Amino acid sequence: MKLSPGDRHSPWRGDLPTSWPIRPLKYLAKLDLHKLPESTDADYSFRYVDISSVTSLGQIVPSDPIRFGDSPSRARKIPRAGDTIVSTVRTYLKAIAHFDEVPTDVVCSTGFCVVTPGDDVHARFLYHWLRSDHMVDEICARSVGVSYPAINPSDFAGLPTPAPALEIQRAIASFLDRKTAAIDALIEKKERLIELLQEKRQALITQAVTKGLDPTVPMKDSGIEWLGEIPKHWKVTRFRRFCALSQGLQIPREERFSEPGPRRARYITVQSLNAGADFNGWEYIENPPARVRCTFDDILMARTGATGEVISGVDGAFHNNFFKVQLQGSSMSKEYAVALLRCPRVKEHLLMLAGTTTIPDLNHDEFLDTPVVLPPQSEQNAIARHAKKTEDDFELLVRMSEQSIGALREYRQALITAAVTGKIDVGEEAA
Repeated sequence: MKLSPGDRHSPWRGDLPTSWPIRPLKYLAKLDLHKLPESTDADYSFRYVDISSVTSLGQIVPSDPIRFGDSPSRARKIPRAGDTIVSTVRTYLKAIAHFDEVPTDVVCSTGFCVVTPGDDVHARFLYHWLRSDHMVDEICARSVGVSYPAINPSDFAGLPTPAPALEIQRAIASFLDRKTAAIDALIEKKERLIELLQEKRQALITQAVTKGLDPTVPMKDSGIEWLGEIPKHWKVTRFRRFCALSQGLQIPREERFSEPGPRRARYITVQSLNAGADFNGWEYIENPPARVRCTFDDILMARTGATGEVISGVDGAFHNNFFKVQLQGSSMSKEYAVALLRCPRVKEHLLMLAGTTTIPDLNHDEFLDTPVVLPPQSEQNAIARHAKKTEDDFELLVRMSEQSIGALREYRQALITAAVTGKIDVGEEAA
């Protein structure tokens, strides 16, 4: 059955070969065939798959076994071999995955639609079609709601789907399986490269900040287990010997402004800083107390929310989640203090002090009592320059790798969309 003329509004339809029929998805596949009933035994054990269980490469990573009695209320849908799961929430549309084999004791969230192919559609062709740009656009166009816009089941069931001859579907599926596997393998290698770059960066900075730049100097035991040996001429001190802290304010939303003004300061929160350089949702507070003001020369450290993260070079008034680290005296330079606070080994120790609760929270005294190493001033400057250069060099390499991954993902998506709309000759696959 073809769609009625009233349904033929999708711009991609003209891209298809004229011999390819278009049918509503519900005539090619069954949706959400199997579900756990509410009467399921509380001790029934399964592995749960939600949106976060699907990787960017479409791989499925189920949870450890959980009991039905302890499971989220959304754990209801049961996939079978050959099924494709598709997130129906617009924010998470990239969560699309295919079950090649019979999953063992897997239950999916109701945030997915489980699509079971019928006799007139090849399972892998349907999977590739469901993750094509055209299908993603269709779902977006039909999503409703404000907080979590989603496509409703009846609209999903009516999504237009191409239905060429099965031998053509098999050829396209085989072509895309081979091509996308090669692309995904390259993406995985580049992602592993980024992990190795991050590990190397952390090791080099830790070495510089805790051992110095001269590998030939005599060493001594620092007396601090997590610091280990340090250069013999370095001192061991504590943060409280050369700095003080001030904590920010939590300003109620009704006291924040969306526009800047002559007596207003930009309100610095963990969320605003994590949003990146293009963030345009800044809020402002009027006449903030001097103790919560910071300038480009100050050092902020997140005590909770993103515990241990260090920020410098911002101007405004800072949230209660931050400490302002105020250096006192001339024993430690600002540049070295930033390098020290960003040192992975120091951050790991501060996180340990903050606790392993859901939201770690570092208090004043625990931070101020933390032991640290203090090299001579000339070495501090050299170490700070070395750490900054290392950060910059590795950041460039990581950014280049991320851009390469982004280009590969765009190419993979374009390839999928072109193949499932008949723009690529896959005759060799059919032969």
